Formats: sequence, structure tokens, C-alpha cells
Amino acid sequence: MESLDVVEDSTGELRGSEFITPVAIALAGHKFVGGVFISVTLNGKPVQLLPLGEKRSVLDLLLQNGYSLNEVIAKPAPSIVYEVNGELRIHRGERGKDAPVYINGKEASLRSTVEHGDEVVIGTPVNGHLEPLRIKDVIPCVEVECSGEIVRVYPPVTIDGVSADLDTTVEDSMKIEHPRSMKVREILQRLPKSHLKISVSGRYLTLDAEEYQPVGKELEDEVTLGERLSVVKRRKVWRVRDVLKIPEDTITVHFNGEPVNLPTLRVFASADGTPVDLDTPIEDGMTLEVRTERVTPSVVDLLARRTIDPSRIREYKILVNGEPAEFTRTLNEDDEIIFEYWEIV
Repeated sequence: MESLDVVEDSTGELRGSEFITPVAIALAGHKFVGGVFISVTLNGKPVQLLPLGEKRSVLDLLLQNGYSLNEVIAKPAPSIVYEVNGELRIHRGERGKDAPVYINGKEASLRSTVEHGDEVVIGTPVNGHLEPLRIKDVIPCVEVECSGEIVRVYPPVTIDGVSADLDTTVEDSMKIEHPRSMKVREILQRLPKSHLKISVSGRYLTLDAEEYQPVGKELEDEVTLGERLSVVKRRKVWRVRDVLKIPEDTITVHFNGEPVNLPTLRVFASADGTPVDLDTPIEDGMTLEVRTERVTPSVVDLLARRTIDPSRIREYKILVNGEPAEFTRTLNEDDEIIFEYWEIV
């Protein structure tokens, strides 16, 4: 009877059980007193939950209203198993995030209890993600220090016996192999360098413009992966003769008893249309043109290769195969040349 205090009789005629019974039923429905189902709002729509024992959770509500587990529970990403030099490793995927849940505007979970009249909002789960791994992420390197900067140099790698790129993605069941050390020479070859680009008689060349020198190490020394190597970077000087393919066409003569090779081809070079010496330094973008001319060496060509100062010669004698000769005398294979001179006192 106490509950009737909340009911106002505007007619003044309602008396007896015929009045109390229907009003009590209406009131019980309003307050969910004596009912079986729990009425709630799910994502803006009115739904009901049938409590089964203690099961009155958000997950029970969703499953009873047509939701599947895949719609609310995140799917974890699969893990991968791989080998590095025979060592078994596991890269685990993320678990993911279950669908976000809010009850009456407050953050909740799938295990939270649902009460009659609650407003439940359910979002979308985020499945687990497997962060990609590259080969360079799972193998050691040599740290090269140059001018205060660190450059990481990695060893050559094979996957299942086949040479592979360092940016290759690691996959399940991969067998990765790499050496445990590298020679200094190999490390230096793998360091980044600037380049010179030139043209030689229509042939395009790319040259390293820098070179590295190890500090405290020899080129054939081994460096274990994980160690640090210090180097010094220098500008590399290229000269015209360094990029020319000059045929080895010579004759051998004997000068004062010593064998000397004399070239029988003369090389003429020009850079951007201007004649240059073969010892001219190469610059980026240079266009070289080269031609050769067959020549017959003479005594003067031979003397030009010796450390003789002609300005100090007072008197001289030249013999070619025992016969007197002049500077212009041409020479042939196996000629014997005797040169005697007296310097100015």
C-alpha cells in the first residue's frame, strides 16, 4: 500500500482491489519489479537481456542480441617463427583491442554488469597487428665511426641458401644465415660514397670521389659483428690516365745494361675540347676524348725517362748496338744503348 503514495487519483472514484491490481501491475512494469527480462538501450535501440543466473554482463547482452564474438573481441595477430644462424626466434603478434564499451556514458568492459534501464554503447574491435620485421632488424652489424657520425654496415645475408636483400621482410619458417665477422676491406667497400660522373670517348663512367682509411686496423683484419670500427674519409684524386684503357704495347731495350720498356703508342687526351696531360685531375662532369698514335721510340724518348739534367751535361757519347748515334736515332726491340756524359764542373 505504501507504493500507492506515488499514484495520484484525479477522479476520486478508484477504490478496492479492482483498482489496486492493475495499478500495481503498471507500476511493477515501470520499475521492473517482479519481471524476467532486463530492458536496456544498445547503441540507441531498445533491447532486452534475459538474466541466466549471475550472467548479466555486457557480453551476455550482446550475444543474446545477435552479436558474434568476432564483432566484439579482437583477433590476435599470429606469431612467426624463424632462425638466425640456427638460433630459433619468435616474433609475437599483438593481441589487439576488444570493442570499446560505455554504460551510461562511462567507460566499461565486456565483463561489466548490466542493470535495467542502462544505456549501452558498443564500438568496433581492433584486431592485433604483426609489426613487420626486416632482415636488418634481426641481425647484428658493424658500427663505423667517421667524423663523429655512426654508419651501420651489415654483412651479406642468405635466406634458405639464397642471397637476400637487407630490406626483405622476415616470414614464418625463414632460415637466415650471415657471417659472424667481416674483413675491414669489405666494410670499407660498403660505406656510402659520393661519386664523379664523366664521359670517356662516349663511354660513361661513375667513379668513387671518396675513400676510407681504417684507424688501427689493416685491410685484411677481421671485425666481429657488434664491434665498432673507426675510419678516416679522404677525397680520392683520379687522373686522366687512371680511366684510360691504354694498350700495353712496348719494346724492351737495354740502357747502360738495364732493361727499359718504351711505349710504342702515344696517347692524346682532351677535356671538354682542350688538350690535357694524362696526369690532369678529373672533375665531375668532365668529357674526355682520347686517341692513340703509333710511334717509334728514339734515344731522346729513352733519356726522357731517366733522371738526367741536360743543362749540366758538358760532353756526352751515345752508342746504339756499339755504333755512335744521335738523340734522334730510332730504337728497336733488344737494342743496346750506352750513354756516357760528363757534367759541367
